[in-house]
Amino acid sequence: MTFACARALRVCALLALPASAFAQSPRSPTIFSPETQVGMVNVRAAVVLTDYTIKPLPLLKVVARRADRPDSVSGETDLDGRVSMSLRVGTYTLRARTSQPVGGQSYAWSMRVVVRPNKLESVQLTNSNALTDSMPKPAVVAAAPAPVVQEKPAVTPPVAQKKPAVAPPVVQKKPVVAPADTAKRVVAIAPAPPPAPAIASKASPFTIPASSAPVTVLPAPPPPVAAHRSTPAPAPRANTSKLLLGLSFDASSIKSDDLNSSTESGAGMAAQIGWGFTKNFALVLDASAARIASLNGDFDLAHVDVGGRWHFVSVRSGFVPFVEVGYSGRAATKQGALMADGDGTMYTGDLSILGSGVSLGGGFQYFVAPTWAIGGALKWTTGQFSRVQFDKVSVDGFAIDATSARFNMGFTWFPMGR
Repeated sequence: MTFACARALRVCALLALPASAFAQSPRSPTIFSPETQVGMVNVRAAVVLTDYTIKPLPLLKVVARRADRPDSVSGETDLDGRVSMSLRVGTYTLRARTSQPVGGQSYAWSMRVVVRPNKLESVQLTNSNALTDSMPKPAVVAAAPAPVVQEKPAVTPPVAQKKPAVAPPVVQKKPVVAPADTAKRVVAIAPAPPPAPAIASKASPFTIPASSAPVTVLPAPPPPVAAHRSTPAPAPRANTSKLLLGLSFDASSIKSDDLNSSTESGAGMAAQIGWGFTKNFALVLDASAARIASLNGDFDLAHVDVGGRWHFVSVRSGFVPFVEVGYSGRAATKQGALMADGDGTMYTGDLSILGSGVSLGGGFQYFVAPTWAIGGALKWTTGQFSRVQFDKVSVDGFAIDATSARFNMGFTWFPMGR
């Protein structure tokens, strides 16, 4: 931009021209429209039995839950074990569990799936990716046949003495059990020594009564199956929600056919402050200022933008690209500019031209920590300068077309990101 005297007089001559109307055409639907943020997941549940037959799992409840949201979406398989679920874009965990044993086993699934916009994802729930619990069968134990106790009859000794001898106390011996593979168990009881009288045998407390019917022993109840604990989701690499603060190096350039014939550029600083309503959308205020080098003296160029920023966040990656669109205000100022009136009298003062426009741009951020990111952005601003001010005198109604560009490189801090 050249602020020579001839240029200044030419600008003043434009006072007689009315300002042209500036109409903004409606924007067409973009990739950020809500209808493009939905994907489809097809789930089929079936298991392979021991005889290699495929068994579909009908009426199986499948729940899809996102790691960063408390709500969930559920569905139930049809008679062929299939269900289709329409989900918003994001990373989900699919969980399902059979309510009844299938082939003597219970199955449970916990699988991760990434839903992409306007994409179809297929998931199969089978034996290979399931957690199984075996169901024990009741065991029947038959009692061994009771041992047969054979006793030898007591022998009565002949009476050889006048006085009968006193019989010693009878000592009962424990039954001798035959090996386990013998069909019958024989227990021999030693006879009483002579000359003891016959003593009737008593039933041994160790004798097991014979029974023809087998005894069924009920199995102990199976231990409770421990609830499956899902693996906690990994902490996100990027946190782009709530307050954001940025500071960066700025390189600006401007070109206007009504003011100069070449593009002039310079360096400066830029700062950003904003609020992320979600991890994907934030409202950002961006201000930058740069000193532009010119052959007729340097001047300052400032931009102030208010607009929306869309972050494309991935759970597993710290690289986050974004795009921005917003409304911009621009000002170019020069101190000690020379102006001449119609009589040729020269004046020295501060000259400023101001206007507005629309900004569009994009960039990237790389999170070196969960709340710290470094990155860069490139913006284009198009519009008109509509006011000229010299010291304390200002004139409106101009229509000076100008296009400016900015490149920023710095860091951004998300102190409240989750």
